[in-house]
Amino acid sequence: MKLLDVLADKDDVIKGNGVSEEEVRKAEEELKVTFAPDYREYLLSAGLLMCNGHELTGIGNSERTNVVAVTKQMQALWEGIPENWYVIENENMDGAAMWQDPQGNVYFNKKKEFSSFTEFLSSL
Repeated sequence: MKLLDVLADKDDVIKGNGVSEEEVRKAEEELKVTFAPDYREYLLSAGLLMCNGHELTGIGNSERTNVVAVTKQMQALWEGIPENWYVIENENMDGAAMWQDPQGNVYFNKKKEFSSFTEFLSSL
């Protein structure tokens, strides 16, 4: 299922207009990661997203939801998180976060919860 199809089924969605491929590459370079294909699709099509009370990271002006700023902040808090993971949602309590690896797997802290960003988004 495509990301925009998943969003069409949600009641409470606020999304951006997406960002350029150049902005996505710049974020990957700054974090020294490769975003999973579905997270990349999300960035290109939405950029930022709030869904059913969940603020997801993305690329935008707010450091509170910017994937680069949030990932760097959370990497400093979490010992043992692989360097190629990035934060897709900061839970904003006790350092809890949803992370994604370049293969697309999604983790709550260090425990695998979903096989893709799209599957995670479907659960919201």
